[in-house]
Amino acid sequence: DLVILGTHGRRGMERLLSGSEAEALIYHCDRPVLTVGPAAVPPRGNTWLLDQIICAAAPGTYSAKAAAYGYRLAEENRASFTLFYAEDPGSPPSPGSWQEFEDAFDKELPGGEAQHCQIQGYFSNESPAADIVEAAKKSQADLIVLGAKHAIPGSTHFRWGVLPEVLRHAPCPVLTINSH
Repeated sequence: DLVILGTHGRRGMERLLSGSEAEALIYHCDRPVLTVGPAAVPPRGNTWLLDQIICAAAPGTYSAKAAAYGYRLAEENRASFTLFYAEDPGSPPSPGSWQEFEDAFDKELPGGEAQHCQIQGYFSNESPAADIVEAAKKSQADLIVLGAKHAIPGSTHFRWGVLPEVLRHAPCPVLTINSH
């Protein structure tokens, strides 16, 4: 049901030579992957309770599945759910792509499920990874939920995007849901 692993958060030459086994698994696994990075703080009282869940959503449809998964997890644990809207400043979304996300999110939660708990939203378009990590720190998040797209071979050696930065700096575990 779930794959759990740790990551070193490699950078620079070490990443170029070794790549990231954690990212390779995240991008190719058909199960949710829970990753504990080097900056993750041990749980309070040595018991991991989900009180605060933050989910980063991107424009378009691919992150809706992860957002719905995170939302349901928050409901099951009676946790607070924060939906963090993140855009890549290098590639602005097409018009209507946020509406595409919202429509896909509603389809993933049929019957108005999303109305059962409060969804707080943040918006970032400066440095999404840094903003996601900062929001997780401020809210004392117990879990960050991200969607993951399928990656091309070799990208875990050269990729410098949102996922590797969040994994490296997240103050809590990161749950990734592959969109395929």
